[in-house]
Amino acid sequence: MEGVGGPSLAVRLEIARESDIYEARYQARQLARATGFDAYDQAAIETAVAELATNLHRHAGRGTLALRSAPVGDRPRALDVEATNARVGPVEPGRSCDPYHEGLGIGLAGVQRLMDEVQLDYVGGRFRVRARKWLPAFRPEPVLETAGIVEGIERYRVDVACRPRQAHACADTYLIAEDHGALLVLVADVLGHGREAAEVARVLQAVARRLVSEKAWTAGAGRVVEQLHETLRGSRGACVLALTVAPDGRRVEWAGAGNVRGRLWHAGEGGAVPLLVPPGVAGYSLRRVQAQSAELTPPACLVIVSDGVDEAALDRRPAGTAEALLRRWASPRDDATAVLVRW
Repeated sequence: MEGVGGPSLAVRLEIARESDIYEARYQARQLARATGFDAYDQAAIETAVAELATNLHRHAGRGTLALRSAPVGDRPRALDVEATNARVGPVEPGRSCDPYHEGLGIGLAGVQRLMDEVQLDYVGGRFRVRARKWLPAFRPEPVLETAGIVEGIERYRVDVACRPRQAHACADTYLIAEDHGALLVLVADVLGHGREAAEVARVLQAVARRLVSEKAWTAGAGRVVEQLHETLRGSRGACVLALTVAPDGRRVEWAGAGNVRGRLWHAGEGGAVPLLVPPGVAGYSLRRVQAQSAELTPPACLVIVSDGVDEAALDRRPAGTAEALLRRWASPRDDATAVLVRW
C-alpha cells in the first residue's frame, strides 16, 4: 500500500489487554474526526480498528496497532491502520500456520467491507494487516492486484494467466516458487465470487508465502494442503491443487481437493499423467489428505487450471501460452486461471 506523502497525525498502541481495545477505538474515532471523515465513516473506521485490535488480543496474544492520518501537503486524504502480531517464527506443531485464522485471516472480509483497501502479508516472521480509508473526495478507482505469486524461478519456464469474473475481485490465486531446483506449484479456487471471496484468496496467498519462507512445503504437497485446510476452517473454503517437483525434475507429488485440475506431459512411458484429486473443499469438507506421486522423464510440461477453464483444455499438450489457453477455454461466468510450467 503506497504512502501518500506529507506530514501526518499518528498514534501507535500496544495491544495486550482488553482495555487496550477500548483505547484503540477511542483513538481511531478521534483521529478519523481530525482527518475530516463524517460520522458514518468515523464509525466504520472505529469498528474496523476494534476488530483488528480484538483479534490481536484474542488470537495473536498481543501486538501493535498503528493509526496514521495521511495527507498530501496540508490536506488529509486518507487514514491508514496497521496491525502486526507480536509472535515471531514458526507455529507450534498441530497449530494452523496462520495465527489470525479465527479473526484477522478469515474475518478479514469484515474489515474489507468497512475500509477501502486491505492487505494481509507476512513480514519478518509476523503477519501484518494494513488497511486504508480514503476521504470520499480522494477515493481512487480500485485497481486489480496480482492474483498470485511467482518467485525464485531459475530452472523452470513459468507462464501464468488469470482472468477475474468481476473487475478488482479475483477469487483464484496461485503460488509458484523454486528452491535449489525443487518446485512448488499451488493453485486455489475460492468458492464464490466478489470481494469476500477475493479476501479469502488473499489470506491463502499470505499463508502460502509463509510456507515458502519457512520451507514448510518441502514436507510434501500433502502437508501443504493440510496447512491450507486448517487455515481456511470456518471460511467459505477453496478447491486446491498443490504439486511439488523434486530437484532433479524426475519425480512429482501432488494433493488437493475439488475441481482444480491438472495434467503432466513428459517424455517417458505413458506420456501423460492426470493429476486426479478427490472431491471436497479445503477448510470445509476435506477428508484425510492423501498425496500421490509419479516418476517422469523430462522434458515435461505441467498444466493446472481452475474451475473457470473447460476440462477440454487438458486434452492435449499445450503448444502456446497460458493466455491463449484462457482465450479458447475460459468461461466468462467464472474466475479463470491457467498455469503452465515447462522443464
